[in-house]
Amino acid sequence: MTDRPHRGGTTRFYPPRFKLLIYTLVSALFAFVGFVASRADYTLLSWLGWCFLVGFGLGTLVMIARTLRPGSTLEISEAGILERTTLFPVGLISWDEIVVIKKREIGQGMGSERLLEVVLTDPVGFRSRPRSLARRVVDLYRRLVKQPDVYIAGSMISAPIQAVIDEIKRRRPGLHVTELPPRPRVFRRPGSDPQFRPPRW
Repeated sequence: MTDRPHRGGTTRFYPPRFKLLIYTLVSALFAFVGFVASRADYTLLSWLGWCFLVGFGLGTLVMIARTLRPGSTLEISEAGILERTTLFPVGLISWDEIVVIKKREIGQGMGSERLLEVVLTDPVGFRSRPRSLARRVVDLYRRLVKQPDVYIAGSMISAPIQAVIDEIKRRRPGLHVTELPPRPRVFRRPGSDPQFRPPRW
């Protein structure tokens, strides 16, 4: 669902609550399987069960928090982009802090994730903003795994990611949005064109 007001107002994008609910139920099911396996007499099976229980249990709590959090997950206005797609949001990114926006796709098939990476003019200054301890831990984790400081996950928005791009271009026509080339397929059907890939945007 998207709230699209007049030019001077704020455009709000809301989370896909039904899809998040499905993710929550699936994660809870795996956590329950881990709980059952943790009660086994075999050490290896019990250890794997505890890993499943802890991992998917935490994932279930995160999904519940994201599903029940009220309000929008993304707001675009004349001031900039207000990011709330993550569990610990980065807050408002003003337009003059953004150099370019890159469209990315991580993974392939049903498990792929589409996101918009927001490239900042001053990443160091952005990280020095006052923020919560949880946000600092998340920022440290992102740097360790080489994730961008700010990105908009398509899975946390009920509208198509192209709608976000169109709204950004409507607000800031001069802001460039680039699309990184897709990663080559590892396996191809015999006789298929190696250069062909159906557009996902």
